[in-house]
Amino acid sequence: MSDSPAQERTELEVKDFGPIVEARIDLRPLTVFVGPSNTGKSWLATLIYALHRCFSSEAGTDYRRSPQGRRMPRIGRVRQQPGEIIDAFVTSTLGSLLLREFIGKGKSPTEESIPLPGPLLEEIRHVFNAQGAQLTDEISRCFGIGSTGTLIRRGSKEGARVAFGRCISNDSKSVEHTLAVSDRGVEFQGVVPGDMSLPASQLNDLVDEYFRQTGEDILESVLGRDKDSDFLAWNIIKILENYVRDRVVGHLGAPAFFLPSERTGVMHAHGTMVGTMIGHAATAGLQRTGRVPTLSGVLADFLQQILEVDRGRSGDGKAKGQAVKRLMEIDRTRSKDSNSLLDIGVQIEDSILDGSVYVERSELTGYPSFMYRPKGWKNALSLKNASSMASDLAPVVLYLRHLIEPGNVLIIEEPESSLHPAMQVELIRQLAALVRAGVRVILTTHSEWILQELANTVQRSALPESRGKETTGTDVMAGTEVALRPDEVGAWLFKPKRRPKGSVVEEVKLDEETGLYPTDYDAVSEALYDENVSIFNSIQSAKAG
Repeated sequence: MSDSPAQERTELEVKDFGPIVEARIDLRPLTVFVGPSNTGKSWLATLIYALHRCFSSEAGTDYRRSPQGRRMPRIGRVRQQPGEIIDAFVTSTLGSLLLREFIGKGKSPTEESIPLPGPLLEEIRHVFNAQGAQLTDEISRCFGIGSTGTLIRRGSKEGARVAFGRCISNDSKSVEHTLAVSDRGVEFQGVVPGDMSLPASQLNDLVDEYFRQTGEDILESVLGRDKDSDFLAWNIIKILENYVRDRVVGHLGAPAFFLPSERTGVMHAHGTMVGTMIGHAATAGLQRTGRVPTLSGVLADFLQQILEVDRGRSGDGKAKGQAVKRLMEIDRTRSKDSNSLLDIGVQIEDSILDGSVYVERSELTGYPSFMYRPKGWKNALSLKNASSMASDLAPVVLYLRHLIEPGNVLIIEEPESSLHPAMQVELIRQLAALVRAGVRVILTTHSEWILQELANTVQRSALPESRGKETTGTDVMAGTEVALRPDEVGAWLFKPKRRPKGSVVEEVKLDEETGLYPTDYDAVSEALYDENVSIFNSIQSAKAG
């Protein structure tokens, strides 16, 4: 159905990590982890989140002020002044192309590729390795552990090993980075090739995007170089450092959001949790207390994000609250072909929640209350008084409305929680639309319904274009139907092993004969059916006797 090129993927290998004996996966636009409980699905998802946290473009950047008060990223332990580092850079062919593009006197040739100078590449390599050194703290924080030795599979004699690299299509990885996990911490070995080059056209795009995000005036920055040459130097280094990092870590350089399986409880009890933390802070040192349980970084991040969700990319909570009320007054009949994240959030509200979720903030304290208003109701309910389905899906809608942007990664544990099978199917359709809109999705699940709809989503990509447009759902599942190619979807089965004790992870490929992803769910269904028949036959025999 689509002739678009194969997707770039990030490959991840794990050995003796938590309950996992061995795993080799590639992270696709829609990646699903399935299998029995206690086999490591959440462990692997948390590891992926920690890698994103460490290598995303927002991580690891320190700042200092220029003489004019502007923020300048400090890149590594600079051995030279920034102006000296890129002096040859700005006076070379690259610098000329850059300046001509900035002041509008010409266009740089799109086919030209420019090698990165050695001193500059060395500085970037230093920054990358410094970020890798932060992995011990970030992984420990995300898992909520005191020692990285906890992450090593019981029985392993050599510690845990993690390797990841960027790959395109079926080509081999261009680079591979490794983590050696021991009781002492995480030892990171990163690779930044020494022959990296940058297409001139891509540099223009990177520069435009950087100055758009920072609000700097391009012409003013370039013409003012003599007044603040270090500032322009730092900006160029930062642009190229972002580019190199994306090249060597792939999609792990994107910001990620994690919706843990405990999200329903957090939505109900966030006030109590925050109150308890504040209470312990107030009495610290005044009385002897037992050990206060700490949150894992995954759960702490979710709590912080949900409490500030409407103050994210959309400004302050009061203004956003007014915008949400206006949104709720708009006719909610929207084109199902729309791929905007806001529209997908509205579709989830319409087709699954049958109502709206939003945030209200106290005028006195500013603390948020999460509200659910069923369709046709004048007044809203507090989310804690609504169904567990509303509490479970409210974070998905709120994140789409306020936080997530195309290019981000959304990790959801057990999206089927509290959902009727028909609604599980509809949610997968909406998440497929989310992938189409440019957001990468990782799921952990125990649901056969989710896997079956996932198979249908892939199968639709083989339909002729006209047939695909004619496909519609039943009345109970009449939501958006999106097709994804097989290379855009990956299903990975976590299988228990006895020797060595743990689990191995294998890709589950779509069965060409059945059109389904084969898992162990069939064995459970067959066992239940056989038991039902046996019970029925026993009852009939007793009646006959």
